[in-house]
Amino acid sequence: MEQRKAAPTLHTALDIVKSSLEKGTDLRSLASAGSSNAGKILSGQHSELSKGIFQLIVLGEFKNGKSTLLNSFLGQKILPAKQAPATAVITRIFHGSPDKGVTVYYADGKHKTLGLAEFQSEFMLDIADHGSHAEDRFRDILYADIPVDLDLCRDGVILVDSPGLAENPVRTKATQDFFKFSTGAILVLDATQPLSIEEVRWAKDLFSNFGPEGVFVVVNKINLVDDDEVDEIKRLFHSRLSEISNETLGREQENRIYFVDARTALQSRTSRSEDLFRASGVYDLLNDLSVFLSSSGRERIALKRLQAASNDFLNEHERLVNDWKAAASSSLEDLKARK
Repeated sequence: MEQRKAAPTLHTALDIVKSSLEKGTDLRSLASAGSSNAGKILSGQHSELSKGIFQLIVLGEFKNGKSTLLNSFLGQKILPAKQAPATAVITRIFHGSPDKGVTVYYADGKHKTLGLAEFQSEFMLDIADHGSHAEDRFRDILYADIPVDLDLCRDGVILVDSPGLAENPVRTKATQDFFKFSTGAILVLDATQPLSIEEVRWAKDLFSNFGPEGVFVVVNKINLVDDDEVDEIKRLFHSRLSEISNETLGREQENRIYFVDARTALQSRTSRSEDLFRASGVYDLLNDLSVFLSSSGRERIALKRLQAASNDFLNEHERLVNDWKAAASSSLEDLKARK
């Protein structure tokens, strides 16, 4: 996987984080306080960013077209995409040789490599997976890695396809957990549907974590809106998203919003129709993504994420120190009672 050398400011921040993590580990060892969840998140972000990796996670409710959008980036149907929810596991796309196959990583530390066709068949949700009492066949899988020859993923960029939000509690939690280690996001919405309560919540989380610069909002299926209603729908989404962004960040914000037809974009890539691809809206999205990912903007978002994770880590250990001080000043009788 290609790596990008960290910018000086980010490099300095990473050194400070490394020192803080070491001190935090020593403190928890002295206090016998077990593992730190905030520490795991900060350590994970430190590890990725120190390697020059920038993870851009693609989020959205099922059937909004996340996988179809990513396939249109790739110019071929690599990710499973169909009318029913299809994405079963977190799938990372990075620049590399496609001949190396797909590597699936498990929670027990094991992994296996298989061909793309085998992965598409084995790791796609089917009808039985959507039942209310269906067992999650993929609960022991952390994620899958797919190497692709895509210019957008050069220089350490990883695109992350995620299971549909609100489709299944276990898969939604997997997406929430992986989101914590990401440094940018694409939120995929449906032009034919108003924002759901869950989508509003996620939009607020994304603007809060990444700021407007690090969130690309994609309103898919604009082709399904009647021609005489397209302008009204665009105004509605711009107004609602600006309201959510300003409510979250407390000031007027300009958001990145793209109205696209991902299915036509994919078809145009496979048929090599440049004009159709430009008209789909995905062309402009890809161009803006490329500019952002090759600029200092990605480092600014990375620093913002690192700062937030560091604050959570320090707050957690401040509570640990305060608890330790309270215990040290308590009488033996009080400690026994508390135990």
